[in-house]
Amino acid sequence: MAFEPGTRDDDDLNKRILRISLARLGQLTAEIARKQNGPLRVRSDAADAIVPIRAPSASAYPPLFLMHPVGGSVIAYYQLARHLRPEQPVYAIENQVTFNSAARLYRTVQAMAEAYVEQIRRVRPRGPYLLGGYSMGGVVAYEIARQLSHTDEQVPFLGIIDTPARVAPAEISDSQPALSTHELMLLVSAIAQRADRPVAVTAAELDACAPAERVDYLVNRLKSQQVVPPHVDSSLFEQLVTVVRNNEVAQRSYAPEPYAGPLDLFRAVESSPELEPEIGDLYSDPSFGWQSTCSRRVTINYVPGSHMRVLNQPHVQALGASMQSRIGREVKRRFASAY
Repeated sequence: MAFEPGTRDDDDLNKRILRISLARLGQLTAEIARKQNGPLRVRSDAADAIVPIRAPSASAYPPLFLMHPVGGSVIAYYQLARHLRPEQPVYAIENQVTFNSAARLYRTVQAMAEAYVEQIRRVRPRGPYLLGGYSMGGVVAYEIARQLSHTDEQVPFLGIIDTPARVAPAEISDSQPALSTHELMLLVSAIAQRADRPVAVTAAELDACAPAERVDYLVNRLKSQQVVPPHVDSSLFEQLVTVVRNNEVAQRSYAPEPYAGPLDLFRAVESSPELEPEIGDLYSDPSFGWQSTCSRRVTINYVPGSHMRVLNQPHVQALGASMQSRIGREVKRRFASAY
């Protein structure tokens, strides 16, 4: 079922974008605060999206490249890497617009994949390639695998973490609605939780502000209480919304084409009510719709947690073990000389 612009479905989608961005902003402000007012991380090369989570050592293990989810951040993959073998190199690809306004956003998954293939080849010019990603990152990893396979490169492992093959299309308005007091108070709660300290801001204070001035007011209050560093401003949130909105459009517009390589789906076993309405009948398909695009049988690996919590403790430990087991099996079977 298609979503029509201006309908309740469109409003729900905009609210979802706001929720993702609010949660990410709360996480970012806590991360920045822990740096004790140090400078924001900005890469010298705006085009370089590669984040070395665990660089190669003397190990012959091929590196695992993980693609960013819809929020653009790859921070959750640091936790996942801890539960892979110590000798397993891990890189991630992120959207850097939040930290670097010179970085590019790509309007389609195909364009993202093409650009990210170039980045991956800078780290590893030739295969075999190990790819993966959570949620939207799984879709990007799938398209990267397709593009690499068309150049006769080997992709012995493609790990898709709780990602459906398709989500409902939707039109997203170019205009961003002003944030409500309720939404901003959810942000205050998220920041307080992650910063592990109370935040003295009330709904009445925010209600007294003009809608367009609420974010600025909140950020200034957070600064005055030293909850966030002095250099954080409302533009950080605006950049987050831009990233999420762009990536939502890209994912919802993507229709996967056939793929002949192996695919591992790591599917969360707990109910995910936020995901079911997005994918309709695919929710009852164990392969989340990937079998219809793959000529080989999709390997379905059930892992603990829900869609929103599969990368959180304690579930991420089982996910890491399952992924590493599948990586070892596939790579050893095809590239025994690499081990």
